[in-house]
Amino acid sequence: MSGRLEFRIFGPELAKQRNILSTQFRSRGKETRSDLYFLGRHHSLSYKLRDSAALDLKELVGHEGKYEHWRPCGYCDLPDTGKAIVAAFPGNAALPDLRHGFEYHAPELTAEFVRNGFRAVLVQKSRERFCSERCLAEITRLTTDFSADYWTIAIEGSNAADLDRLGSKLGLTGWENQSFPAWITAQVSTTPRPEKNSPI
Repeated sequence: MSGRLEFRIFGPELAKQRNILSTQFRSRGKETRSDLYFLGRHHSLSYKLRDSAALDLKELVGHEGKYEHWRPCGYCDLPDTGKAIVAAFPGNAALPDLRHGFEYHAPELTAEFVRNGFRAVLVQKSRERFCSERCLAEITRLTTDFSADYWTIAIEGSNAADLDRLGSKLGLTGWENQSFPAWITAQVSTTPRPEKNSPI
């Protein structure tokens, strides 16, 4: 089964974990971007619009102990036609019903998701990634409409034993593993939904 194992935590500071990563691990670089998450009925599907330039989909396909197993299921650069977008995500019934001959930019595609019952939530990210043996780790500072300043730290890889060792070094023992879709849904659960035809 393709994909990766992931363990992710969220918090207002995460100072201990951030300090360990920044002082004891080698950085792979930094990036800043805006991701628009489309929240549906199931947290097992994660549609994300990256910097208004590409749509991707990851699916939660199982668990290995405390780790979630996420698999990439499609990717499409924008703008593109509805036919090309549908073809990039084969067999996924959750995709909105797109007009095959119409060229979709980010606003039009967002409106289609919202009309089909998704909630669009913008998350600004400042992320730094690190290497650790056969695993990756990342620190990301988040800014959203519902939280001005929050942090998330994630570790990912293909082997649970490697992740166990990295998680122990970072002090992740006892923390809850929570995906981006699950965390965002929990944060906005008491926030009024936008109007049906709103672009975001």
